[in-house]
Amino acid sequence: MKPMTRRVCLLLCLITLLGMMLSAAACGKSDGREAQTTTVADAAATTTAATEATEVTTTEAADAYIYPEVNYGGADFVILNAKDRYAMLYQLMPTELNGESLSDARYQLNAEISERYGITLKETQIDYNDLLPFAQKEVLSGTPEHDIFYLSPKQIASLMNAGYMYNLLDVEKLNMEGEWWDRNLIETGTLKDQYLFYLGGNYHLQGFEGTTCVFFNKEMIANLKLENPYDIVREGKWTFDKMCELASTAVSLNGDDSFSYSSNGKSVYGIATITNMMPAFIMGCDAYYVEKDENGAPILGFTTEHFQNVCSKIATLTSSQGLYKSKDEVALFMANRALMIGAEIKAAANEMRDMQTEFGMLPVPKYDEAQENYVTNMYWATHVVSIPTTCTDVDRAAIVIETLNYEATEQLLPVYYDRVSYKGLRDEDSIDMLEIIRTTRYYNWGLAYDWLGSIEPSVHDMLLAGNGNVSSLATAAKKVVEKLIEKTMSGLK
Repeated sequence: MKPMTRRVCLLLCLITLLGMMLSAAACGKSDGREAQTTTVADAAATTTAATEATEVTTTEAADAYIYPEVNYGGADFVILNAKDRYAMLYQLMPTELNGESLSDARYQLNAEISERYGITLKETQIDYNDLLPFAQKEVLSGTPEHDIFYLSPKQIASLMNAGYMYNLLDVEKLNMEGEWWDRNLIETGTLKDQYLFYLGGNYHLQGFEGTTCVFFNKEMIANLKLENPYDIVREGKWTFDKMCELASTAVSLNGDDSFSYSSNGKSVYGIATITNMMPAFIMGCDAYYVEKDENGAPILGFTTEHFQNVCSKIATLTSSQGLYKSKDEVALFMANRALMIGAEIKAAANEMRDMQTEFGMLPVPKYDEAQENYVTNMYWATHVVSIPTTCTDVDRAAIVIETLNYEATEQLLPVYYDRVSYKGLRDEDSIDMLEIIRTTRYYNWGLAYDWLGSIEPSVHDMLLAGNGNVSSLATAAKKVVEKLIEKTMSGLK
């Protein structure tokens, strides 16, 4: 990964000074679906000269990126997106500078792209549960209201087999080798080596917000005289067994009669997690419900011996009294009653913002030291970009989303890292961990195509209950999942 430019700091200083000079964007609503539509103010004309005077671009990535020489004469470029939910970042187009660093950096980025390409960026936000019907209605009506859709992969999968989405491998203006795209999403999302209907990048930060990681209590680590977790990660020794070993040192009844959960209790747990941490542990151990064969065709992964071994290992944690707890994980962690928690990255800047004790962040552990890379689970409803067949200018859509995601990697990520590092994470160690997490993100693509309903929820429940013997579930689900895969693959358009 090439280094990112640090021009953001200078830009943010400039933004603050120019804040009163920039006009707020127009704000409107679409028809009776309570959609919120926002427009990026054309502030770039005011800021361009000053920005160019202070901007420092020294990285290879910036030098290598070639901006297309196009101008669209003020045309609207409208993005369909979900409304904010689960305390994650969804909004793409803040309407004004408000002094919040990430919002202001995004505002500036949008203004720069608007000015560069002569477009007016707009965003329509719809409640997530209404998003798919809204998109379906638009495509079926043939009305080109939006240039691109930001939807979850599962929503996109509902549209692709009906022929409503462009195959992005056929869009010449998209550079699939660009570092600003999530490589794992391209690899897993490409079917038959011929079809790809969505891309993940850094412009929509909700995908980062919902990425799973492990937080640890720095003070407790020091008091217990444990190894530095950051060093363990860098040495490739951050394994599931190592996590359990460290966590076990913190387990204590601390005067309580049992480890039965009580919000007023004093017992200390090894690790607490969000309830949907099981898929992250499975994937972190390099086990997958669906894999690909040498020809790029999907094959079952949940029937393998390795998948069974991983589930058995996870159950050794979830069945251990005191070592594991899946209730009120943030409350336990903030009260210094859990050495670690497994949670989504967003917790650092939201739920744990007021935590008094300093904490650190780590990727989800590997299966063993022989596993080459860490693997980080992305939120099942991660929003990714796609182009609907109603788009009137596919080349323009490709150019704009390419540049938005490139600039987001350059401009937004450093500011986002700082936001996440708000409390107890203000060190280069945390930035290193965030880079490991970002570059090892992986999406459970079997969920995207709705293949796993007959097994994934049941495995999740069994592991939470401390039972890792999932072989019978795998046997029962095998034929069902294979038929669903066959249906999807035969229906590709």
